[in-house]
Amino acid sequence: MKTASSLRRRLRIGSIGAVSGAVLLGLSGAVAAASLATAARNGDVAAVRAQLKAGTDANEVESDGSSALLWATYQSSPELIALLLQSGADPNLPNEFGVTPLLQASRNGDVATMRALLDGGADADRAVRDGETPLMAAARTGNAEAVALLLGRGSDPNAAESIEGQTALMWAVVEGHDGVVAELLRAGADPNLKARVSALTKRSTRTDFPSGGFTALMWAARDGQEAMVRRLIDAGADVRLTNGDGATAMMLAIVNDRFDMAAALLGLGADADDGSLWYALEMRDAPTDWRARDGSRRTTTSATRRRRCDLRFL
Repeated sequence: MKTASSLRRRLRIGSIGAVSGAVLLGLSGAVAAASLATAARNGDVAAVRAQLKAGTDANEVESDGSSALLWATYQSSPELIALLLQSGADPNLPNEFGVTPLLQASRNGDVATMRALLDGGADADRAVRDGETPLMAAARTGNAEAVALLLGRGSDPNAAESIEGQTALMWAVVEGHDGVVAELLRAGADPNLKARVSALTKRSTRTDFPSGGFTALMWAARDGQEAMVRRLIDAGADVRLTNGDGATAMMLAIVNDRFDMAAALLGLGADADDGSLWYALEMRDAPTDWRARDGSRRTTTSATRRRRCDLRFL
């Protein structure tokens, strides 16, 4: 029968053996305890190199599925990214939230990292589970070079995310990124695509909502981005399209107190008989988010350029 003292002695020997094994592999106790992903998260190139040399799988992940390459991308570390890719790290491996290294780099507008990942086999068009693509993420940052890189590697300029049905062009317009919009339009982005229309049909005094169905032009008109509006119309945007509430871009400009924008739209082909005159007259006493037709972000006190509703609407 083994005595308690002999068991304690065996446990001590086992512990010493484990530590000795780590030392023989060239790993310090601290490095041995940390995962590969943790070392990458800390930007510890030496620890990552040592673990890979010891045989650690380059695609080892943390509890949420985050890989060392994802963390290296987050750190924007060219040395770590090159080291991991050379060691077989999968550039398309997502974490549990669906975020891939390329999507992370695109959200940062990090062109150098994006190029390294693409050269390493990253899929330029891979979307997360809600449909966000690297192109959408890059478009939101305003980095036209990042957008051009993805488009050149085959990204679909008309892909839409699955929640609201919005495209990279819509995201770029909302953020006011004119250079990105120009890149997307050159690559064939369709300015007449509509976002998702809400399935809700009943309004009440307590529950109001915008019904959606916006085009890129409608967002630009809502925010009074005249240069953007002109660029979109030059690229084929239809100024007479309506959203889920039956409102045109000119109506949306009016209910957001953008009478100057509405007047410009008249000169760009908007239909003077689309009902906008009625909206213009009603806006004298209406709240900004009037009947939620505008998806408004503004208030009646915002510093917007205004112009009286004059004979151009009659």
